[in-house]
Amino acid sequence: MPDHYYVGRKGDAFEYAKVPADEDEAQDLVLVWYMGTNKDGEPIVRYQDGASSGTLSCFDNCQFVRGATLVGHKLVQTGRIRVTNDPLIHAIMHDARAGKLPSPLK
Repeated sequence: MPDHYYVGRKGDAFEYAKVPADEDEAQDLVLVWYMGTNKDGEPIVRYQDGASSGTLSCFDNCQFVRGATLVGHKLVQTGRIRVTNDPLIHAIMHDARAGKLPSPLK
């Protein structure tokens, strides 16, 4: 198991690689910022994925995340997902729980 899953840093953001849809597509990066923990001590992150941005917050021992996605300032999606159903979310939340994403607020 790797020490962390992020592939780089850009300022105070951590860069995560998205898996390209096909081999001709360039690899996109998602920027992630650790925002601290919720009242249950579970991590919260903010992300930027192209024109989309949002937050992810763990719950139920980080088996699931609650998320909100915005395009511009318009809320386009909310919901929850099992962390293991999405490799990118799994990698981000694994790093957040393991303390690999120091908060820019520190």
